[in-house]
Amino acid sequence: MQTLTPSPCHIIHLIDFKLTDDSNVDHHYGLIKDDSFFECIRNLQLMFKDQRSKTLLKNHLVHEIKKNHNVYTLQIVNSEDDYLKSLRFDRDIVASVVHVNPSKLFEFSKIPHLIRDPVIVKSAIESTNLNQVDVLQYIDSSFYKDRELMLKSLSHGISSYVKYFDASLINDRAFLLECVKVCSGTYRHLSREFQHDHEITKLAFSNDFSGEAFKYAPSKFVSKRKYVLLAVSSCGKSLQRASKPLRNDVEVVLTAVKQNGLALEFAHSNLKSHYEIIRNAVKQNGLALSFVKDLLQSLLLHDEALILDALNSELRAYKFLTKSMRLKYAKRLGHLYFPMNIKALYASDKKAHIVLGGRPCQTVATRTSKAGKHGAAKTYIDAIDLFNGRRRENIFSATSEIQVPFVFEDEYCVVMMMIK
Repeated sequence: MQTLTPSPCHIIHLIDFKLTDDSNVDHHYGLIKDDSFFECIRNLQLMFKDQRSKTLLKNHLVHEIKKNHNVYTLQIVNSEDDYLKSLRFDRDIVASVVHVNPSKLFEFSKIPHLIRDPVIVKSAIESTNLNQVDVLQYIDSSFYKDRELMLKSLSHGISSYVKYFDASLINDRAFLLECVKVCSGTYRHLSREFQHDHEITKLAFSNDFSGEAFKYAPSKFVSKRKYVLLAVSSCGKSLQRASKPLRNDVEVVLTAVKQNGLALEFAHSNLKSHYEIIRNAVKQNGLALSFVKDLLQSLLLHDEALILDALNSELRAYKFLTKSMRLKYAKRLGHLYFPMNIKALYASDKKAHIVLGGRPCQTVATRTSKAGKHGAAKTYIDAIDLFNGRRRENIFSATSEIQVPFVFEDEYCVVMMMIK
């Protein structure tokens, strides 16, 4: 009777079964019982020597390492097992791991040839998970001269990478123009000579969505109208650093609040009563109403269009309205609740209405713990469901937001009668 040899594809399914189930599977060809994942792959590579099988097993190996990189990377880097040590020299495996998690380059940096491999280094830098990982510190210094690679590293918005750039790049004006175009924050780290370069400055300000470039710009630019207009059109809050005369300039302030309504905070007091500026600010962000306190009550009583603009842009703007006005606009706009900071809510109303478990409730009691070594302060809430009278409890971060329900007058009266 002929013995059937399993295909590598079949065995891979068995490996997956082993990795997710501790059941006894030794009857499956005697290959998997008590073997680690790497031992399974090693045995299979010895068993199947044709190119198709090798490719299939290699792809599966790469896939599993990427999926479980936290465990498998340490094994590959630290193990004295000959097979695992051999994987350290596999460019595809290392490149796939650092692409999923660039921080793993730190572990592979113990193996010099890996941090000199352009494919591996490029894979780490091109990772969408780079974020705040300072991956450049682990690569070979020869890459600090690579224009394309260094420019790519800035595309993740980490301007501090400039400190690694070779002098040949950091003194190359054409290259620096490309840098501030990709990451405006790069401007902060340039030499005084290049920070005073008008073309570099204009390009940096026009892409300065975080406001970092304008924040660290030479003082001469904060009083030049054309530069300030460029800066606030990219980041409205850059208005904060503009010169006083420009914070009293209608066009400058209007440009700023159209980009970010909260920039109204930094406008000159003369312009905080300018209707067009207020209207554009709340249209962009309803919370801008907090910066027009002197006019707030008058605006809320007489300007329905402005209130609708505020609520359509930011539900938290409901906090500026009286309870009766909240009901009026909630019915009109079809809103069931709005978010509010827990601390602010209970500072004004200890028995406030809130949403717990998707249900409108009234607070019965609250208790806030102190922040300590085990974490941030917590607020413990006891409440009663307005529609069925049941008690509900929950715990929130003391600085988080909670949903405040709109309990319409007719429903509220009926419910309160039921509870009493």
